[in-house]
Amino acid sequence: MREKRSVSTRGIILRIRNLGEQDRFITFYTPDYGKITCLAKGVRKISSRRAGHIELMNRVKIELWKSRHQWYLTQCSSEENFKEIKRKMPSIASGIFILEAIDRLTMEEHPLPELFDILNKSLQLMEFYSEDHAWIREIILIKLLKILGYINSFKHCGTCREKLPEQHAYWEETFNVLCESCLQKKPPMQARLERLDFSVLKLMNFILEHPLENTLMINKRLQHKENIEQWGRRFLYKNLSHQLKSEEALRLY
Repeated sequence: MREKRSVSTRGIILRIRNLGEQDRFITFYTPDYGKITCLAKGVRKISSRRAGHIELMNRVKIELWKSRHQWYLTQCSSEENFKEIKRKMPSIASGIFILEAIDRLTMEEHPLPELFDILNKSLQLMEFYSEDHAWIREIILIKLLKILGYINSFKHCGTCREKLPEQHAYWEETFNVLCESCLQKKPPMQARLERLDFSVLKLMNFILEHPLENTLMINKRLQHKENIEQWGRRFLYKNLSHQLKSEEALRLY
């Protein structure tokens, strides 16, 4: 079957890179094609009708054309600009952190419609609850990592798959939580094990199993935020060699 050369879809802008004086490479996450990086010819010209629609985080309708080796952006129009997020630097930093995480963790043209949906929902929630941007950011990261397969379970043992009892531990080398029975026979003597408070398991499991909107009902006390952030970062950097650039901006705000 002959591959379609011209396509129409929607996308959220993850990254923008200038090329020369007139062009740009733009990376979108789309529901149909996953992450796509395309060349936008002439988009930096003052006369370009596409220029005003191309900003980080924007959700846009796009028309693309594909040559043998490259996608090209032919049309682009905004669906949502998320103006409330962009009013203040702290919420901008949170939004960019999520965009960079997705860009770093995904491959080109491997579609995950669920990933597009949760990215879109996260930006909508940040837009509506902009003061809770940091809380939403950390919860979204946990959910993204689950979709991408970087988090297994905080409810079942990573070895025997039985429901975790109150006695359990996190095995750092395998990124799994193990029950007491498996702990006694599985890890080698030098394994790095960490006992977890049962309340941490309940918190993480609630985030993983409930819709995004429901997680906003969690008590937003500092200890909960710190726990969510700690585990999100552990799994985020499971397969990344260095920190996201946007981490520095988060520390400023």
